[in-house]
Amino acid sequence: MHPHLQRITHVHLNAIANAPERFEAQFVNLTELPNLPKNAAALERGRQFHQVMQQHFLGLDVSPLLDADADLDRYFQAYRTSPPELLDGDRQAERALTSACGGFQLYGVLDLLVEGGDRAQIVDWKTYRHPPTVEHLRRHWQTRLYLYLLADNFEGDRAALSMTYWFAEAPEHSVVIPYSQADYDRDRADIQHLLDRLQQWLPDRFPTQAIAPTPALAVETMPELPLP
Repeated sequence: MHPHLQRITHVHLNAIANAPERFEAQFVNLTELPNLPKNAAALERGRQFHQVMQQHFLGLDVSPLLDADADLDRYFQAYRTSPPELLDGDRQAERALTSACGGFQLYGVLDLLVEGGDRAQIVDWKTYRHPPTVEHLRRHWQTRLYLYLLADNFEGDRAALSMTYWFAEAPEHSVVIPYSQADYDRDRADIQHLLDRLQQWLPDRFPTQAIAPTPALAVETMPELPLP
């Protein structure tokens, strides 16, 4: 594992692939980026909704959270009325998955993991006002890394894996992204390419600075951000 960058998340991969300057600003200099959303209330509400869904799948009472926020209550009622189609099986909220790759640890926290027999499903809760297109979701590094991590931690057929995006503002329009061995092979090659690029950057671009370790940027504590 690289001594400076302990965990690689989909946020890192997206920045490495699309914006090296953003990577340096966000993960080296810890600079607030100008294109991050400014609606702090909406970000906090998204975080709170994830907490609601985590407690719901743990069998805990969520009514105090719903009573305190009308939007949270509306989102949860939308889930009750139009839930995503879930596999029958074991359901684990906020499940962390890891995989070693190229001297780094790939890392993701799944909102919900459902494992049933020889199939497995990731579910991700989104509170965006305007859901992204299916193609955008399919190529985004959150989708690709999460499915890759699941495949690396799953002993069955990779074609039995999928990821479902459920949108609180459009609950009847869930998006299901299937997976395959070909997708896995492509993602593995692309991830390795990005990590190779990062390995080249580390001594050249950041010779004297230690990149902030992942605990300072823990995925489970980050607010929900729009998919770029």
